[in-house]
Amino acid sequence: MRATADSEAVSALEAGGQSLDAATRLSDLTDAGWTVGAWSKKPNGTASITITHDFDSVAEVGPLLKELNGDFGPVRKFEVTQNKSLVGTDYSLEAVLAAASTGIAADTQLAENLATLGIDQAIIDQQLLDQVNSSFTLSVIAKLPGGERTVQKARSEGKRTAVNISTQVIDFTRIAWYAATLILIVAALILMATSRRKRSRRSQVSQGRRSRSASSQTHLR
Repeated sequence: MRATADSEAVSALEAGGQSLDAATRLSDLTDAGWTVGAWSKKPNGTASITITHDFDSVAEVGPLLKELNGDFGPVRKFEVTQNKSLVGTDYSLEAVLAAASTGIAADTQLAENLATLGIDQAIIDQQLLDQVNSSFTLSVIAKLPGGERTVQKARSEGKRTAVNISTQVIDFTRIAWYAATLILIVAALILMATSRRKRSRRSQVSQGRRSRSASSQTHLR
């Protein structure tokens, strides 16, 4: 996962002279087995950091993402599958990116407090939502095995966004084995047919000889 902070966020984090590494507390990720890279600043004032985690099978990808996303994060569904076919291996990724939300509508206590103060909940919610949409973006870049599909899908404002990506890796070694097996089967069938024809011819020759021998004996008598 790569996170990018805009120039305003970088300035706020570095306020007081502290570094980005000191301002962002990511030691809990390291303790959980994640590899946290160093912040990389760009000339335009933005900075990015990459967080990775090894896995042995595609079944581990979803749970690993949930460690970062939680139950109510921006990614509401994330599933990667791997299925072997006759000619190779099929990979697919399905994800659902949640619509941006402030969470005010779901917080009944906060809604009651705002109403008590005479504050319009809808106005506050929209103002905060505009700030969220302007300061936070989420994109999914999928690079599945096969190297031919790199799809970037950005979250749409106000609605959920579905991501469906699939690739296939052709196993030429497997195809070669199938071809070799087929050739051997055809060769075996040809040999069997040839052997049968030879036995049939031998049987016919043998029968002909016996017939001629029997005919000769009859003439001699």
